[in-house]
Amino acid sequence: MLRCKMCDYKADATDPYIYVNRMKKDSATRLDLVDKDLARDPTLPRTFDTRCEECKGKEAVFFMSRSGGKDSDMGLIFLCANESCQRKWLN
Repeated sequence: MLRCKMCDYKADATDPYIYVNRMKKDSATRLDLVDKDLARDPTLPRTFDTRCEECKGKEAVFFMSRSGGKDSDMGLIFLCANESCQRKWLN
């Protein structure tokens, strides 16, 4: 039942919700939010077994991150260690 506090108008509610906020994800992970300076972080693991498609470099820093909401899977995010490239990609 919906009721106006100003004029006491009443109407049957067809939907139990008053307000619904629907959020749509743009992508699985927002790579634009990953700081490019993480490639210089000495505490992050490095790999020499992957190849950057942009600069063809073989060194990359990687870490795990959730791909979305609280029940989403974890994914590896790679950052090219070449300072002139700094490409980011998912694996």
